[in-house]
Parts: sequence; C-alpha cells; structure tokens
Amino acid sequence: MPYDLEVVEDGSRATVRFRDPISVAEIHEAFEHLSEDGSFVVPQRLWDLRGCTLNLSADELRRLSQSGQARDLGKGRVAVLVDMDLSFGTARMYEVFRESTATSVEVFRTEPEALAWLERAVS
Repeated sequence: MPYDLEVVEDGSRATVRFRDPISVAEIHEAFEHLSEDGSFVVPQRLWDLRGCTLNLSADELRRLSQSGQARDLGKGRVAVLVDMDLSFGTARMYEVFRESTATSVEVFRTEPEALAWLERAVS
C-alpha cells in the first residue's frame, strides 16, 4: 500500500500518510480500504500528502470528491496536508469540489495548522 494509517487512541482522528509516487487509483484504493475497516468514519481525518506530487485532472478530482462524499457518514473535517505548489493547487481544487458536502475539507501547508483546525472542530 502506498500509505500508512494511524488512528489516535481515542478514535477521534485518523492520519493517512501517502508516499510518492501516488496515482488516482491508489487514492481510490485507500478510500476503499479505509471505509472497509471503519477508519473512514473517524470524524477528523488528516490526509498527509507531503512529498507527493498530485498531478490529477479536474475529472479525476471530481470522481475522488464523489467517492469521498459517498463514504462520509455525516459532519466531519478532512485536513489535506501538502508541501508542493502543484499539489497545493490540486488539493485546493478537491476542496472546492467538496464545498457543498457535510464534511469540511481544507488544505494546509503545515501540520500544526492542520491539526489546530481539526482540533477546533472537536472543542
């Protein structure tokens, strides 16, 4: 698998760390795997894509958005963490596709900002 999964002890947050290179098929595979084992229902999720080049088309991002939305079980937050300009722009497009869904998605360049945003949802 091109990713590692970590769920905090109290079950409130899952972190998925992807490794480059990553394809849209591998992201879909992660969605499938994470929803099968119950991790996808964790309300706060950090998708760590640092070091990964996200070069996806608008159509691929739209399909990812629809796939993610179909697996969400209600309100939650997804922080997408990137460190490259191309990946930031691509992840922002994904954020826009998810704007009208129950789960909030926001893109960050630093882990402390992403974690603070996720924690604000809990408090």
